[in-house]
Amino acid sequence: MAHHAFTSAITGFLQSRGLPYAGNLLFATTQSGVELFFVLSGVVLLRPYARRSRPFAPGQYFLRRLQRLWPPYLVALAAEGAITWAGTRWPTWFTRDAQRPQFSLLDWASQLGIVSFGWRQYNTAWWSLTVEVLFYILVPVLIPLLAARRVGKLWAVVMLFAALGIGAAVLRWDERLNSAGWHALLLLLVYSPCFLLGMMIAKFDWPPRVGWALVGVGLAYILAAVQFPMLNVHAGFGLVYGGLVMTSFATDSGLYRFLSSDLMVWLGERSYSLFLFHFTAFAAVNWAVSLISPDKDLGYFFVTRFVGISIAFLGAMLIFHFVERRFARNLVTADQFWPPISNGAADDGMDR
Repeated sequence: MAHHAFTSAITGFLQSRGLPYAGNLLFATTQSGVELFFVLSGVVLLRPYARRSRPFAPGQYFLRRLQRLWPPYLVALAAEGAITWAGTRWPTWFTRDAQRPQFSLLDWASQLGIVSFGWRQYNTAWWSLTVEVLFYILVPVLIPLLAARRVGKLWAVVMLFAALGIGAAVLRWDERLNSAGWHALLLLLVYSPCFLLGMMIAKFDWPPRVGWALVGVGLAYILAAVQFPMLNVHAGFGLVYGGLVMTSFATDSGLYRFLSSDLMVWLGERSYSLFLFHFTAFAAVNWAVSLISPDKDLGYFFVTRFVGISIAFLGAMLIFHFVERRFARNLVTADQFWPPISNGAADDGMDR
């Protein structure tokens, strides 16, 4: 949300002041929620299977993935289609400046399946869903490998270094193989260190010191990769977030207590709906204000950001309450529409 609401303006300001490195670092950092999303996917999705606490049934697995992702996505797609249609019917300077797509029923229908291999996406924030679904498809192959008793921590570390190298190499090939069909697969390789770190955390228990070491290495890697893009900055953020996830399992840590607070659990359980809807909310508010505002002045900026963020949260709360929670399991705050006032620790839903 911060990336789509503020980063472009701040990055442009920094670059205009001769600070391109600071602008690029800010841009990469605020968009790195994707890397965290991929790390968590590996942890949460594979942990029960990697530790043999739950038998893997492929049919049930794919049905659960479909139920979990698709219903809230369809609601968000309907909203995105409506705002795209309105912007096409009544264009403004915002729709031109933001290069908003023209509504087409065929284009809209092509997005019903979530996965995109190059066709138009009205909500450009959804590109990561294609990479996520590709990972889901690979899970039946990964689980037997991950659950094998001969797989040790040394093997996992070797695979991580291999993924770091592959991801960096793919970035150099991307311009040559950036066709519609190849691009999604290439992105899966670029972000493979994030998924692999999640798998390592799913398979093994790691002491907090390893997590903090990964955070330190990841931060150094990020600082270098912003200057030298061929290093794959996404892998650096994967290391940082993987390290933080490792440390968060220590129940006596401040990070565990913070993430286990009522407010953070409430927010985390609505994060998918918020991810799906926030870009649409921003576009809707920006377009509506541009109907009466002649330009992107300071008043336009503050009004659109304040109202846009408010609408994004309200819309995500409605999608979660009426749709998403009906298809999700192990929720702690399913019956709480409004965010909790108390900051006390919430129950840990992972073992439920």
